[in-house]
Amino acid sequence: MFDFCENANQYHIISAGSLLGVSIHEGVSFPVGKVDFLNLTPLSFFEFMKAIGEEELLQLLKNDDFDMMNVFSSKLKEYLKLYFYIGGMPEAVNSYIEDKDLLKVRKIQKRLLDAYEQDFSKHAPSNIVPRIRALWNNIPTQLAKENKKFIYGLVREGARAREYEIALSWLIDCGLIYQVNRVNTSKVPLSAYQDFNAFKLYLLDVRIIICYVWN
Repeated sequence: MFDFCENANQYHIISAGSLLGVSIHEGVSFPVGKVDFLNLTPLSFFEFMKAIGEEELLQLLKNDDFDMMNVFSSKLKEYLKLYFYIGGMPEAVNSYIEDKDLLKVRKIQKRLLDAYEQDFSKHAPSNIVPRIRALWNNIPTQLAKENKKFIYGLVREGARAREYEIALSWLIDCGLIYQVNRVNTSKVPLSAYQDFNAFKLYLLDVRIIICYVWN
């Protein structure tokens, strides 16, 4: 990267990969100040609406036009359900736009889930991989319950937080889950009132939860 920047700066190099693949590497120096980062995330509902060509309805949402939203409420609900099924992964959304085939979308989602689990084995130490998978697979189950916080004992009977701290850090660092801490009071800034012992875990894409439930 340094050689290109110094001796061939007319070329622009783009690379892509998981956050684990980028951040976990041994024996390779990193060209500080030579790289611009762009984090790609699943499409939001607004982005999904734009992608499927419903920009007029999207504008109602953006403008907080509640009167017109009430008029088109049934249609908006249909698209929200569709978003819950398809999710925001670009390949899945693009497949639906091109073919309108939800079974094909489902196959893409399953393939993506398999790829995530293979990524664990590729980058994580072998002794941590089973705990990463156990934690990852348990998140949808806990979200389906009315738990007020994530419970390690539901991952494995008798499990303690210290057994899964590293696994949790790996999943957060690779951008596959979000940890949302409970706050003790609704004051600004919320970060000052976080309860670090009580949190919930959410997957990066809404559709992944449903995909697991249907397995």
